[in-house]
Amino acid sequence: PVDDRVVPALILSLRDENPRVRDAAALAFPKIGPAAESAVPALVEALDEKRLRFEVIRALEHMGSRAKPATPALVVISKTATDYDRLWAAEALWKIDQNVDVVVPALIESLKDPFLPIRVDAAGALGDIGPRARAAIPALIAARDYKPKAAQEHAARAPGPGDPSLPVVGEMSDEEFYPQVRNAVVGALSKIEGRK
Repeated sequence: PVDDRVVPALILSLRDENPRVRDAAALAFPKIGPAAESAVPALVEALDEKRLRFEVIRALEHMGSRAKPATPALVVISKTATDYDRLWAAEALWKIDQNVDVVVPALIESLKDPFLPIRVDAAGALGDIGPRARAAIPALIAARDYKPKAAQEHAARAPGPGDPSLPVVGEMSDEEFYPQVRNAVVGALSKIEGRK
């Protein structure tokens, strides 16, 4: 249960000098949701700490429109950050104020990310926006039609421990993973174009 003492205590914890205390506070905020509205300024401050960014963005996202004062900071992240930070900021912005002029361009950039799971998530987010994401159709078509390069062959030598030429267990090549990207993109296109 959240009473009037919880959010002020978590705000203090979010500013604590001990990183573990800050981590715990950041993890708690998404669970509180809109009731943590008074923490928005402290959460915006915490966006600067990379290790807290995911949970802080989630907390703002869970507040919905009550996190509107965080919009300028999230817009900056959506325009300047890379990888998941840009994607998370765009998704939070959509939940907060549904500004397609900011969200869709950030998601289009995420469609080009070298890490393919980000492309899958970006396509899914564009599909969730639906017809209002029409500006993303050319980027989605480009992502759908992209042909990944064949996986590089590893050197034919006996690899030693920690050798960077060893494949990572469970790692998929772009060729193997790209069907997932393509499926997500096709699904997004269907939703944006209003097809079922």
